[in-house]
Amino acid sequence: MMANETPKSKTSSPAALPGSILVLAALTLAGCGKRDYGEVYGTVTFQDKPVTEGMVVCADEEWGTFLTARIQPDGRYVFPATPQGGLPVKGVYLVAVKPPPVDAPAGIVKTPPKPKEYPDIPAKYRDPKTSGLKFELGESHYRFDIKMSP
Repeated sequence: MMANETPKSKTSSPAALPGSILVLAALTLAGCGKRDYGEVYGTVTFQDKPVTEGMVVCADEEWGTFLTARIQPDGRYVFPATPQGGLPVKGVYLVAVKPPPVDAPAGIVKTPPKPKEYPDIPAKYRDPKTSGLKFELGESHYRFDIKMSP
């Protein structure tokens, strides 16, 4: 080698770099893989009577996410499984039952809206950490009935 020549790099040529990135990206995405989601459904009752409104909340502590499902007038709820998302299978979920959001008029009001009283949803069930409700989703369809008492 001459005194003013620079040594050639032993790395791949720049032309090979985009192909390497594509292969690495494909392997990374394959490792992340498609997540399987399960459908969770059931009924919500208080003293053996259906709770007619409110929301069921599932808290996934591992991912730090919350999913909600509306309670129907007959007490049923469902978290559907879709290709876009839902409750991941193999997850452990803490559950809460919350009253529905307060219906508030739009715009300026003279007094703040007063929340309705919901004696059929005791305070302890309104927080996933105090409700005592928990399940592990290990299959694609799972029934989880919520039976609350005072």
